[in-house]
Amino acid sequence: ATQRVKLGLNKSVVIDLPSDAYDILVANPAVADAVTRTARRIYLFGKAVGDTNIFVFGPNGEQIVSLDLAVERDVAGLEDYIRRFIPSSSITVELLNDNVVLTGTVDTPLDAKRAVDLATIFVSGGEATTGQYSQTASGGSAEAGVDIDNPDSERRVSKIVNLLQIIGDDQVTLKVTVAEVSRSVMKQLGVNLIGSGSSNGISWAAVSDNFAGLGKSLS
Repeated sequence: ATQRVKLGLNKSVVIDLPSDAYDILVANPAVADAVTRTARRIYLFGKAVGDTNIFVFGPNGEQIVSLDLAVERDVAGLEDYIRRFIPSSSITVELLNDNVVLTGTVDTPLDAKRAVDLATIFVSGGEATTGQYSQTASGGSAEAGVDIDNPDSERRVSKIVNLLQIIGDDQVTLKVTVAEVSRSVMKQLGVNLIGSGSSNGISWAAVSDNFAGLGKSLS
């Protein structure tokens, strides 16, 4: 049965074989390398983000192992940096076809921008693109084999999907100016001062006006 193996970018894994290996085939060597150290042990190294197949054959050409290998970025490092530089955040990092998806909550829009900046640096380090390599059989004779169609210009650049929620409350500060008005001016405006005082350094006054708005009171 075919085994599914996930491998971090620029990392390696050891595969122990049930019997001696005589031949190893890597379908896409641009994505991963397979190296034998002993007849029953191989080392796989993730070179670029992508998928490939690895087949191991015995002395009579029989298939010993079949692997479906997926090389992915290791998001644990990015999550560590986010916790370090944005400690008040609660962010989860996921990969979707080598695109980074950020979910969770942050306190401010600035924290959200910082998380996106860190994710951008993460996908730009080492292998800056998805490395979606395509395999096409070459034409001509059987000896022509298989071509790996992998021009750098056709690689798809990884994207950052920002699904973060900002939970910090917007604060609005109101500046209040209290003007002191003389009694004579208030009387001219038809306003009667009925009380005044001060509390914590703030002066206050209670006023009433007549029904006419200006002039003498009707009472």
